[in-house]
Amino acid sequence: MKKVIGLVILSGTLLLSGCSYGYEDPPPGTYTQGRDEVEQVTSDTKLDHGEMITSSENEEVRLYSVNVIKDEYQGMVVDVNGKQKEFDWNFINLVDPQIFYTDVTGDGKAETIIVLNTGKGTAMSINEIHVLDENLDEINVQDVLKVVSERISSQVTKKNDTTLSIQVQFDNKELDLEHPVDSDYILNQTELGFGAIMYHKVEDQKIKTIATGLIGMAPTYAASFEISYKYVAESNEFIADEIQFIPSEDR
Repeated sequence: MKKVIGLVILSGTLLLSGCSYGYEDPPPGTYTQGRDEVEQVTSDTKLDHGEMITSSENEEVRLYSVNVIKDEYQGMVVDVNGKQKEFDWNFINLVDPQIFYTDVTGDGKAETIIVLNTGKGTAMSINEIHVLDENLDEINVQDVLKVVSERISSQVTKKNDTTLSIQVQFDNKELDLEHPVDSDYILNQTELGFGAIMYHKVEDQKIKTIATGLIGMAPTYAASFEISYKYVAESNEFIADEIQFIPSEDR
């Protein structure tokens, strides 16, 4: 089977931030990793900023806008316990960012994890995740599409007039799935389409991503996978660790 990420063609109205898209109401998530920071200050110097966008549960982390144009925030000031830094992150203001403040590196110190919705539309959700250390320096998170392309492969064939057959291989495991045939299959899709619906979460002090493979022009769920990340201190980054299949009844 080819290890290629399938393209998903969609119809519907999209609200964009840059070149990203989004789904109407899934849990928040992402495929784009962090952009570069633009300015850092200490707690003795405060940046000029606009309104507070949101904060973490106990308000250790606060996000402030830099510039707002229509439905898009352009730039953000992150304040963690009084220390501030400005980033050139863009996201749409229709979905509040998610903020987690917990130790995900295992060093005993809390990191700041921010999930931004960069677009919203029909049957798509594209978001981005940023992880900051105590100095507000960004820690890289391995790109989820790279993980999918390297570790998940699939083949879609027509079993009969009513059923598609889907074979999926990941980490030396193989799945045989079935999916209903409908008029959208006129594209003769040969593999699952990843990238349209992905979201991040923090669970048990681990970063996890749900990656969903889709079928059809107006995509429907065919197979979902949970990717757990582990922190590698030597390279100061999070890389994909375990991949688990999520049965449809548990999605």
